[in-house]
Amino acid sequence: MLVREHLERVPYLSSRFLSMEERSLVAKECIGFDFPAGEVIHISEDGGSIGRGICIILRGTALAMHGKVGNFSERRKRYSIVTAGHTFGVSDVLLEDEHARSSQIGVITFSRVLFIPRKSVLAALE
Repeated sequence: MLVREHLERVPYLSSRFLSMEERSLVAKECIGFDFPAGEVIHISEDGGSIGRGICIILRGTALAMHGKVGNFSERRKRYSIVTAGHTFGVSDVLLEDEHARSSQIGVITFSRVLFIPRKSVLAALE
C-alpha cells in the first residue's frame, strides 16, 4: 500500500519535517486493517489492542472515544466522528512515555484504517 500521501496528514511526519529516507522507514512499519461495522478497535499498550499509534481512516466512518484508563465516567470521555481522510491519535500524548490513556474507535461502517505504530514515529523523530 502506498502511504506517502497519508503521512502528509500527520504534521510531524510530513515532508516539511522529515526526509524521504525517514518517511520511508515510517512507511515500512505501517499496517493496513479492514474492520467490519460494529467492531471496536482498542488503542493502548494493553493486551488485546492494536497498540499505541496513529490511525488514519482511509475508508468508512467511526466514532472515536477518548478517556483515561479505568475511568468509566461518561463525563470524562470525549467523542468525535472520524471519516475518510481524518487522523486519530496524532496529539502530543502519543509521544509521552507513561501516559495512561486509552482510546477506542467504534466502527460504524466498513472501514479501512492505516495504523502507524508509535515506535516507528518515535524512531523517525529522534
